[in-house]
Amino acid sequence: MSYFIYQEKRIYYSESGKGNPVVFLHGNTASSRMFEMLLPLYEEHFKVILLDFLGHGRSDRLTEFPADLWQEEARQIIALLEYLDYGKVSLVGSSGGAWAAVNAGLLRPDLVGKVVADSFDGRTLGEDFARKLLNERAGAKQDEQAVGFYQWCQGEDWERIVDMDTKALVQCAEGNLPLFFKLISELEVPLLLMGSAGDEMVRPDIRDEYEAISGKTGAEICMFSSGGHPAIYSNAERAAEAIRQFLSRADVRKDCNEIVIRPLKPEEYSVLEDFLYDAIYLPKGAAAPPKEIINQPELAVYIADFGQADDLCLVAEAYGHLLGAVWTRILAGKIKGYGNVDEHTPEFAISVKKEFRQQGIGSKLMQEMIVLLKSKGYEKVSLSVNKDNYAYRMYQKQGFHVIQKRDEDNLMVLELKETTKL
Repeated sequence: MSYFIYQEKRIYYSESGKGNPVVFLHGNTASSRMFEMLLPLYEEHFKVILLDFLGHGRSDRLTEFPADLWQEEARQIIALLEYLDYGKVSLVGSSGGAWAAVNAGLLRPDLVGKVVADSFDGRTLGEDFARKLLNERAGAKQDEQAVGFYQWCQGEDWERIVDMDTKALVQCAEGNLPLFFKLISELEVPLLLMGSAGDEMVRPDIRDEYEAISGKTGAEICMFSSGGHPAIYSNAERAAEAIRQFLSRADVRKDCNEIVIRPLKPEEYSVLEDFLYDAIYLPKGAAAPPKEIINQPELAVYIADFGQADDLCLVAEAYGHLLGAVWTRILAGKIKGYGNVDEHTPEFAISVKKEFRQQGIGSKLMQEMIVLLKSKGYEKVSLSVNKDNYAYRMYQKQGFHVIQKRDEDNLMVLELKETTKL
């Protein structure tokens, strides 16, 4: 068995399989044993690393768990990554392990590649969490199957570990302690949120919570229509496929030299239909509209007969695929753009495919387009952005400022002649 030392205690870990390294993180009252039956779904694709947090499984015991348990476990994850020295490693956290995984990504994005957060409550604990937890744990101790799981994961001292965990989580909930080191909106690594609609151990509005997190981080969401807690187990094969696809997808941040920003070719103009559709902002809980919505005049005006004198478009290309596009045109005719300010100012439109968001591509596209617009002699450029759109922060960083606040969106302008930092 393999161990590393953390704060003078031994933490157990194991490695199997071949490929890019991925650490699987167990939830509260569990251990790495929970993943052992799932290994065949992952070992052919990744170097799978299993970890027992301190006080669990085959790791050394503690006298008590801290109330900020998931932050402390994130420190243990970072210690493991530093010890293994594999470079960037992706994390798959289930239930409580999801909070630990996200915290590790917030704490050390230089060591964490991607994060999968499976079957957890999100930014806050669910309503009446402490009371429900106490009732659930009391019932579990009387349930033969639950006790068998605890014994399998922890050994003969399972009840002490369960009680310590319950005490720590109740302290966290009743003290309203922060669950993360930082705001989750500051997460810099790609995130996949996973869950099951039939999971009764998470908050009932879990889909809404995931969508809210996605709005702040650009996270992908994978929700299964059935299955219990956790999804990685109850939907094992489908979850494994979703995780494999997410983790295997190229992360362009690993090698920015692979990204090429170039003008869109005339024979490629039709791709603007897809980018326009992907650029539509969806409020929390809103269902995606049919793609035919882009034929409505107020949207079609952004791409109709593209290639006119004032039309400009740049695309980000990598690995033989177009990842994103930014285009400008002056929309001052009969049907004006949402961001129109006058008949001389081009309006920005930008779209990055969902799986490549939050990787700096949008910012790079904007920077290159700003340089191009300045070279063309334009004095300013405008855009419209929904107030709740996470891209609003990106526009501010590029120098855009609000000139008009409207009911649902803000009208923003960048003065090109005053822009000195790109």
